[in-house]
Amino acid sequence: MENTQQSSSFNDLFDLRIDAEAQQLLFDCAKWAKIIAVFSFISIGVSMISPFVIYARVDMVPMARTFAIGGGVMSALISGLITVAINIFLYRFSNYTVQGLNNNDQETFNKGVNNLRIYSKIIGIIMIIVLSLLTLVFFLFLLIGGIAAMVSTMPK
Repeated sequence: MENTQQSSSFNDLFDLRIDAEAQQLLFDCAKWAKIIAVFSFISIGVSMISPFVIYARVDMVPMARTFAIGGGVMSALISGLITVAINIFLYRFSNYTVQGLNNNDQETFNKGVNNLRIYSKIIGIIMIIVLSLLTLVFFLFLLIGGIAAMVSTMPK
């Protein structure tokens, strides 16, 4: 009896239909996803240009300027590539989802949802990495603070 009930609820999950309200909500999600992706692409462009503009105005020793520009460009390039890779999936989610809903095409709609899944996975992995690094830095500061406190209380 219980097995039949589980089987019935399992089949109900795959018999889901997208009604008018769900379709409108998905259109809204896709619209906002596209806006976020486009603004992220614009932000990447600005971040690629900004190191040159900032360091061109700073009076430095020529060698220091070279290192400053190189570091700024490399930092902008790495973060830009990561951001582009992430936001391509968000942009694809928007396009495929809208196209699938407009044409009532399940395969295209599934591509859109899959791109959202990949986007969410990448964001989750990045968040885990960032939180791990912040935790590591926190404990490093605690260790350095403890050592500094011990050294400052030592008799001279």
